[in-house]
Amino acid sequence: MVTGFKKVLWILTLIAGIILVLCIVFRSKSMIKMEDHPYIASIDMTMGQDGETHEYSLSQGEISDELNDALISLVLNAKMRNTLLGPPQIYSVTDDSVWISIKISLDTFSIRVNLSTKSEYNYAQCGETNYRIVGYEKLYQNVYDLITDAYQCR
Repeated sequence: MVTGFKKVLWILTLIAGIILVLCIVFRSKSMIKMEDHPYIASIDMTMGQDGETHEYSLSQGEISDELNDALISLVLNAKMRNTLLGPPQIYSVTDDSVWISIKISLDTFSIRVNLSTKSEYNYAQCGETNYRIVGYEKLYQNVYDLITDAYQCR
């Protein structure tokens, strides 16, 4: 009887330990911080519409200060977390699909924020590491609205 109780207690302790490790590894963290002096280095957007693919690219010099500040403000409030699986390697453009990639340069590194109408393509990339964006639906919509309003590319 005591042996069975110890076994159950050991299993429960092991499960609690695994849950604790998972909570630490997959906790949400800020995507960027203001003290890293972020600025938008580039924006790429691909849209599928009426069987055609439309691509828009903006380099740092083409991005207005207002758009830069608004996008940085959105990303400052965004969170990301570790993920076990990376995003698919190929993005297929279909009607009404949109893919937005924003490169944000910081003091010591850069981060690429990828947003899409397709859930599997919403992630942040730092070097070779991919992170899942927490609340990507709202971030996508806000970023899409800002970019399309600023550059009339709907």
